[in-house]
Amino acid sequence: MRGALAVARKEHWAEARLWLYCTLGVGCLPFWGIAFLYWLYAQRVGLDMFVGQAQLAVYAAGLFAPAMPVIIRDIKDSPFKQPKWFLIASVVAVMFAAFTFAAVVTRPGISIVRLAIPSFGIFLLAIVLGFFVELINNIRSDPDIIALKRQQVDDLSAQVRKAFGDWSSVISRSTWVSNGH
Repeated sequence: MRGALAVARKEHWAEARLWLYCTLGVGCLPFWGIAFLYWLYAQRVGLDMFVGQAQLAVYAAGLFAPAMPVIIRDIKDSPFKQPKWFLIASVVAVMFAAFTFAAVVTRPGISIVRLAIPSFGIFLLAIVLGFFVELINNIRSDPDIIALKRQQVDDLSAQVRKAFGDWSSVISRSTWVSNGH
């Protein structure tokens, strides 16, 4: 992941920020809309409106779902891959969200604080992980970055050939001998 972040350009960060703005602004509109309407009609806005039925935890699980195929997919010829621990963290967080929802369903009197802590934790993890999945995906699908890495590999190969000579004739001769010729 460090290698990908080292070559990230302003455009990659801008595209990831756009994902963040759309997710927080438009994707969270049901939460902002409810809070706005309650405020507009002078009603009390409480924490239980967002976590009382594990709404935030379920929503966060929904944020992980579209990130998982992006994490799993490897782009051919890309020097950067999504860290596998992103997928593990996503699966664990979705399971945790399911357990939070199950706790609400099976134990109706559960404390709002006991629901709020895991719900906001899962939501925060979903936002941070989703941002970096988007950022790395922007980097690894950039044709300029792929060409740069390909050029670096070619340059390294040329340096190795220059330093050690062309070993292909030695390798092919040893293969020919080892095959019984």
